[in-house]
Amino acid sequence: MKAKGGMIVERVYTKNGYSCRVVYGETFATQLKQEPVTNKHVVIVTNQRYYDRFSQKLLQLFSVHSEVDWYICTNSAHCNNLDELNGLLSFAAKFPQEADYLFVAFGNEGVMELMGFFQKTTVLQGELWCLPVSIRSLAKALTLSNTIEKLNNQPVMEIQALGSQIIFDQTLTNNQSEGKMVDLLWFLQCGIVRDHDFLKLLYQNYPNQKKLLSQSFNGLIAPLINYYEADSEVIETYGQLFERAFYQTQTSHLLSDHMKRLLGILLQLKWNDEIEPLTFNYRNFLIWLDYLGFPIELPDELLISTYVEQMLQLAKKSKKIVVLEKIGIIKEHRNPTEKELLATLESYKKIVQEVKGEHNENI
Repeated sequence: MKAKGGMIVERVYTKNGYSCRVVYGETFATQLKQEPVTNKHVVIVTNQRYYDRFSQKLLQLFSVHSEVDWYICTNSAHCNNLDELNGLLSFAAKFPQEADYLFVAFGNEGVMELMGFFQKTTVLQGELWCLPVSIRSLAKALTLSNTIEKLNNQPVMEIQALGSQIIFDQTLTNNQSEGKMVDLLWFLQCGIVRDHDFLKLLYQNYPNQKKLLSQSFNGLIAPLINYYEADSEVIETYGQLFERAFYQTQTSHLLSDHMKRLLGILLQLKWNDEIEPLTFNYRNFLIWLDYLGFPIELPDELLISTYVEQMLQLAKKSKKIVVLEKIGIIKEHRNPTEKELLATLESYKKIVQEVKGEHNENI
C-alpha cells in the first residue's frame, strides 16, 4: 500500500489469483493527467443518471487522445440483466475487433457486474477500469463474482473477473442522503461477518441520522477493502437468500431493492440468533437502525407462508448460508429449515413491534 500525500491511497488488491490496482483519495482527472490514455477506443458504460451529470466531464478527460463511445443503462441497481447484456452486445457488435479498447464501468453496482461479465466474455480486446459512484458499487467492483440476472433478479450466468483498476473518485460519488444510508448496509455486513469491533465503531461514529448523513465514510474505506480481500463472497452474500425470496412474492413491489437487502441481512442475523444464540443484543441493534431512519418493518401484506416457501425453494438451488458462532466469527454453513424460518419471522415481527412501540412513545 502506498499513500501519496494526504489521504491519497494506492494499493494492490488480490483475490484468488486475480489482482488489480485500487486508488482512492485522488480525483480521476488527476489520475489521467499523470497517466493519459492514448490511442485507445474508450467504451464507457454508465447509468442514465451519471451520464446526465458527468458525461461532459468524462468526455473532456478522454477525448483529447482517444475515441469515446457510451452505452447507457437504466438506473436500476439490477441493470446487470439479460436485456442490458443483449443491448450491450448488439452495441459492441459494430466495433472492429482489431482495435485496442479500454472499457470503463462508471456507475452503480449493476454496471460493475455487467461490465465485469462483458469484458471477460467479449471478443473485443481491452482492459477494464472501474469508477464506482458509491460504497456499494465499490464493494461490487471488489467482488470476483459477476452475475447476469433474469426476471425477478435471479442469477442465470456468472463469471469470475476483476477489473485492472478501481478508481474511487469521491467527487463523482452519489452523496444523496438515501445513498449514504444504503451504503451503511455494506459496512454493516462487514462488521457482522468479519469484526464485532468494527460494528461497534459504526454505532459510535453514527449514533443518529444527523451524524450518518453529515459524517464522511473516508476512514472506513481501507477496512472495507481489507475485509473484502479476505472474504468478499461471504460478506456480499450475507442475507442474500432472505433478500432474494422477497422478489418471488406478490408483495415484492412494496419493498425497494435496498429495503429487501436490509431485511435480508436482519432476518439472516435473527435466524442465526435463533439457532445459535449470539452474545449480541439484537434488539438494541434494531433500535439503533430504527433511530437512524431505516424501515425495519415487514409489509403487513407479506404472506409469511409464501415467503418461507420461496426461501426453501431458493435454498435448494443455492449455496449453504453462513452461521456465525459470534459476531465476526463463522462457525459453519448450512440451510434453514421451515420450522426455523417460521420461528425467526415470528420472533422478528414481535421485536419490531416492541421497538416501534417504544419509539412512538418517546416521540
